[in-house]
Amino acid sequence: MKDAVLVTGMEIEANDSISRELIMKVQENCDGTGEEILARLFDLKNSIDESYFEMGGLLRTIYDNKLYRDLGYSDWKNFVQDKIGFQIRKAKYLMRIYKYFVVEVGNAELISKISSLGWSKVKALVYVVDSQNVDEWVEKCKDATVMEVFQKVSQFKAIKKGFLAKQTKKAALSFSFKLHEGQSGIVENAFKLAGKLSHSEDKNNNLSLMAQDYLDYNSSLVATDLVVQAEMMKKTFKKLELAFGVKLTAVGRFTGNILYGHEPVND
Repeated sequence: MKDAVLVTGMEIEANDSISRELIMKVQENCDGTGEEILARLFDLKNSIDESYFEMGGLLRTIYDNKLYRDLGYSDWKNFVQDKIGFQIRKAKYLMRIYKYFVVEVGNAELISKISSLGWSKVKALVYVVDSQNVDEWVEKCKDATVMEVFQKVSQFKAIKKGFLAKQTKKAALSFSFKLHEGQSGIVENAFKLAGKLSHSEDKNNNLSLMAQDYLDYNSSLVATDLVVQAEMMKKTFKKLELAFGVKLTAVGRFTGNILYGHEPVND
């Protein structure tokens, strides 16, 4: 009979001792204080490719419960960069890996199969690999470089979601953008990378891939954290102010509080 393990409110079956031990470690450490969880993260930093599932669970616990505030930080990004020594994108990747594979899929056998690929490959497989196709993806990725894994995933998503131009006959929408010099360089580099991953020079297709990647990457955090929402709003308004040479003020719809900018001056 298989053992049952509780993971973030979900009871799953642990199919082997390695995965069972991993899941129980995450659960046990997530029950600790902020200081205890932080100490465990420091212990695991130098062995990230062997401990990235656990690290993602610990980071997710600190984030969801805002324990970084108890550790002297009001801002999640500053906590991750200054205290842990990670770029925020890396922390988000680890959290997404944990959330999808451990919490949502909850299949210990699958976790055991993909764990040896390392976090830098597995981060591309979130919302791609499941219990039905895990063996196929492990075979595809085990001898591939990280870039090659991303290429395979991008091709898979493009075909599955019908982003390739030849796969859709729906009416096209037209968009027009004006970018400053610094912004245009970022966008062009993003198009080049998307083109390499998709093996396509079709900018319509590559823009769709870029947008989908952004949504996949950020939507789960934005939906659950007001601090992240506020930070993204501020960045968006600052970009709009820069682009159009204006000053913006955002007022809460229900509270009437100023969320961004200053009190407007009436002549």
